[in-house]
Amino acid sequence: MKVLTLLLLAVLCSACFNLKEKVSKNTQTPRIVVIDSTLFRDSTLLMPASIRNIYRLTNFSPLWSDTAGFTKKADSLIAYVERSVYHGLTPSHYHAEAILAELLNHGDARLMKVDVLLTDAFFALSNDQKHGRLDAALDFIDRRAVIDSSAIAFLLNGMDTGSLERWLTPSLPADEQYKQMA
Repeated sequence: MKVLTLLLLAVLCSACFNLKEKVSKNTQTPRIVVIDSTLFRDSTLLMPASIRNIYRLTNFSPLWSDTAGFTKKADSLIAYVERSVYHGLTPSHYHAEAILAELLNHGDARLMKVDVLLTDAFFALSNDQKHGRLDAALDFIDRRAVIDSSAIAFLLNGMDTGSLERWLTPSLPADEQYKQMA
């Protein structure tokens, strides 16, 4: 797991550096990337209703990248996905491999795809941290149709890297016996 995390961070840093280098060489008017709504039809998305809603509210603007590349918030979310195993979750449930694969590609299509995957990972992590994660066959609520208004409000109100971590990290029970289990 540590090797995968280190590899992911190395690739991400390299990809971000290369992208920032290309952007800084091209000092013309910054490109404006708009998220392609056809990406919302991806059958691997866990919470497409929330994704459609947030991007509609932001006029399809990227949430995790800007003209210079991926933001620190994107780095923080990717790291959180990798550490989700310490919260009883599985990183592969949150597109870890797909994000890593897309980071190896180049161009605006990659930025858009990773942005949508990160947004989906955020909504799924937020949902799973609040309500727990069940096997899809046992889950009686189809979360594909869920619109998580509190998570959408959080994203719209200018989260930063510290608040992202606090939002996703579950509150531990305050019971003294629970604390003694650690």
